Amino acid sequence: MTIFDAIQQSQTLLDQISSHQQINNDVELTSLTSALSSELDTINAFAKDLNSQPEPARTTKADSPHIDEKSGCYKFDNEQGFFCPNCYDQSSSRVATKRLNRLLRVCPNCRASIKPTA
Repeated sequence: MTIFDAIQQSQTLLDQISSHQQINNDVELTSLTSALSSELDTINAFAKDLNSQPEPARTTKADSPHIDEKSGCYKFDNEQGFFCPNCYDQSSSRVATKRLNRLLRVCPNCRASIKPTA
């Protein structure tokens, strides 16, 4: 069942309630059913508007990491620094690594030692 089906079913039930003789005889109930009907129309229009909007891309090319062969760490196009591949692969956390010497970097979060891939 989609949201549109639920809205349609709610409008059908409201129409059935609105056509009942006791509702028609009571001015307050008639105004409440009219208000509910207009609210359902507003919800339906809002749902159609949300449905027509394109979904944002979950992962863009700029957000995806690439391995820097000289360090063995992940690099991102939109950020500076070298990031722990272990932390990013495990929990999508961007943890900047610290350089110990020219061949070794360490992650302050998971304590992984990261060596160059080349």
